[in-house]
Amino acid sequence: MGVKNLFRSIITICCLAALLFCVGCGDQPSADSNGKTKANSKAQIKIATKNTPEQNILAHLAQNLITEKTDYTAEVVYYDDSTSASLLEKMENGDIQIFFDYTGSLAVNALEFTEETINTPTLTQDVQNTLKHRGITASEEIGYSSTTSFYITLQRREELNSPSTLSEIANLSQDLTIGMDEGFYKRLDCYKAICEAYNMKFKKAEVYEDDESGFRALIDGEIDLYIAPSVSPYLSQLDVKQLVDNNYFFLPQVTCCLISDEAIKKYPEIEPALKSLEGLINASRMSLMIKRIYWEGNDIDEYIHTYLRANNLI
Repeated sequence: MGVKNLFRSIITICCLAALLFCVGCGDQPSADSNGKTKANSKAQIKIATKNTPEQNILAHLAQNLITEKTDYTAEVVYYDDSTSASLLEKMENGDIQIFFDYTGSLAVNALEFTEETINTPTLTQDVQNTLKHRGITASEEIGYSSTTSFYITLQRREELNSPSTLSEIANLSQDLTIGMDEGFYKRLDCYKAICEAYNMKFKKAEVYEDDESGFRALIDGEIDLYIAPSVSPYLSQLDVKQLVDNNYFFLPQVTCCLISDEAIKKYPEIEPALKSLEGLINASRMSLMIKRIYWEGNDIDEYIHTYLRANNLI
């Protein structure tokens, strides 16, 4: 073998050895200065959202916490018209690792709880236990129930001797006017059903084409009560109070974070990172976030990043 051929063979062998070494190292976790191994920083954790303002905010909160507090990266995946059942299926198939949902929706629409098997006071725990058997961890509540609420102005409530519950409103209902949107008014399982459940007999019911018109009527004193989502942006904008559904006509929709146990095992830092969300956001805070981002046009990532920093969470 000539000198040139020998030289070329040596170079080839060295390159192959270096390549094999790099390939072997590529699957290994890196180590920090203290020798502690770290997970692959290129890991992608997918956080699903049903693409509503509330869901998008929750997903971006989780994404920011994971990005800032762990060595992993996270991606928000948007699904239009997804159900609790479809997202649960995606999680069990490994397509997503995290999503936010509500206990009532999970119980009825995904876990097939029935009216006979639902125990409202223990619903959150029952949902958590059922999900655990399916390899999914559900957090404690984020801080609010995403449901339907009866609103009353602080001034009108004081005039009525400060009722706090729907049962107390029922006793006064014959002298009160209530407002709602057309969908709630027409559905047999909504307005008519809740009146029957609480024995409410309102003097008059007004229908509005949107919440802006309904809340304006409430503030102007044209109606005494208005029915709207519990995280309506008007909650943080107006002097109004939500009344307690003390007989649980509406199934509690406690907001919680779902993480697949497989993801927790593979990416162990995400569960403690997301635990800081528990109890963090009440209905008024979510209402304000929706207002700031979706009404006032603040960038969702910038706003949430600032919010988490202001609360010393990142």
